[in-house]
Amino acid sequence: MGHRSTSRFLRVGWAVVGAAVCAPVACGGNVEVEPAPQLLLKLDSPHFLAFSGDNLIVASPSYGAAGLVYSVPRAGGEPKEIAQCACTGLAVNQSHIFWTTKGGPARKSNLDGSVIVSIKEVFDGYSPVVDETWLYWSELTKGRVLGMPVEGGTPLVLAENQYQPGNLVLTSTYVYWTNWADQGAVRRVNRNGGPVEQLADGLTSPGSLRIGAAYAYWRESPYYGLGKLMRAPLSGGGATLFAEVDNPFGLVIDDEFMYWTRGEPIKGAVMRVPLDGGTSSVVASNQDHPCTILMDSTHLYWSNCRGGTVMRKPKPQIH
Repeated sequence: MGHRSTSRFLRVGWAVVGAAVCAPVACGGNVEVEPAPQLLLKLDSPHFLAFSGDNLIVASPSYGAAGLVYSVPRAGGEPKEIAQCACTGLAVNQSHIFWTTKGGPARKSNLDGSVIVSIKEVFDGYSPVVDETWLYWSELTKGRVLGMPVEGGTPLVLAENQYQPGNLVLTSTYVYWTNWADQGAVRRVNRNGGPVEQLADGLTSPGSLRIGAAYAYWRESPYYGLGKLMRAPLSGGGATLFAEVDNPFGLVIDDEFMYWTRGEPIKGAVMRVPLDGGTSSVVASNQDHPCTILMDSTHLYWSNCRGGTVMRKPKPQIH
C-alpha cells in the first residue's frame, strides 16, 4: 500500500451552451436547459456544510469577522443563527450539532440551536466527524487523530505523528484522513484503535477526501492552477490519477458521478464526471470561488466561499 501510479484515467473536457451542458464536440438538436441555482443563504465566507434532517447546517470560519453557525431549510426558507464561532469544522448526528474551534474547546448544541455546551476534551480540534455513539477529530499542530464517546470521557488517541491531519471521513469500520502539504498521504485506522494503514503517499496537499464502495477519492491542487482528482482502492494498490482539472476544491460522489467545485473567483463552477470515465460537464457556472459541496438524493448544495453565498440545484438529468 502507498504505491503511486502515474497512469492517467482521463483528461477533462467540456462545453457549455447558454445554461445547458453538452459534449465537447458539438451541441446539436434540441438543447435541454438546466434550472438556475437557488440561493439559500448569504453569509461571510461560508465553508462548512452538513445535513440535519430537512435542514442544511452552515458554518463559517472567522476570517476578519465573527464566524457563525446557521441552520437553513434545504428547500429554502428563513435561516436561523445557531452560534458565533471561530469554526474549524462541523459535524451533525441525529441529536446534536458539533463544531470545533480554533484555540478553544469544541461545542455542541441541540439541533434547534438551544443548550450550547463546551466539550473541553476537544481543544483546538479540526475536521470533526460523528455518529450516534462517537465523535472523532484531528489536532493539526500535534499531528493526532482522536475519538471520544459523544456523551464524554477520556479521548482515545487513534494516530500520532501525522502531518497536519484533516479531512476526516467516518465509516462503520474506519476513520480516514489526509496528511497535508508536501508530506501528503491518505490513511485510515480502525475506529476502535489499531495500526494505521496507508492507502496512498507522495501526494501534494490532498483534500476533500471521500470514501466510496471500492475507492477513496480526493483532490490535489495548488492554490490556483491545474490540479488533480485522484483515487486509490480501499483494498490497496496505491493512488492513480482520475482526472486533471483546473482548481479543484470540494468534491462529492454518488454511485454514478463525481461532482467537484472549480474554485475560481467569478468564473468558478460546479462540475461532474462519470465514475467509470468519460467527458465532464458543467452543472453550474459563474460561481464565485465555490468550495464545499454536498448532495442528497435529488439536489446538490455548495458554498461560494468568496462570494458569500450557499446555493442549491437539482442534480442534472442530462447524461
